[in-house]
Amino acid sequence: MPIVFSNNAVSTLAASITSSAMSCSVAAGDGSLFPLPLPGEYYLVTLTNTAGLVEIVKVTARTGDVMTLERGADQTSPRACAAGDRVELRLTRAALGEFVQQGQLLTFEGRITDIEALALAGFWSVRAPRFELRSNFRVQSLAFAPSRSSLRLVDSRFS
Repeated sequence: MPIVFSNNAVSTLAASITSSAMSCSVAAGDGSLFPLPLPGEYYLVTLTNTAGLVEIVKVTARTGDVMTLERGADQTSPRACAAGDRVELRLTRAALGEFVQQGQLLTFEGRITDIEALALAGFWSVRAPRFELRSNFRVQSLAFAPSRSSLRLVDSRFS
């Protein structure tokens, strides 16, 4: 399941949710700040209350301002949240775990915007309009699907 990202996605809950709720709504119009995952993709958001208690949830779908949730991600526990609690797409331990660890094989599959985010983070260099890929790693395979604007990379740092 590939992880997707967006920059500076922050909102608040539009309504309270229980610890077993499988969806939540963010403030009107703020849903567009968050990624719109394709089937099989997800992103992680952090729910934070006014006391600073957090829960990380996996968002597997979004329709407008409504997100579909898998609760208690990244070793956090599901908890009830109140309207107005913060909803933020943050970089988490679980998200970082999706990327290569030294000496391990890296497979990244995602949309072009995700590849560009990795380029900004220093992992890749993507040069338009030829889709030339420059990498600090040894690329084992590369596939581009124009119909989905997606790119699949498989490579290894140490081979």
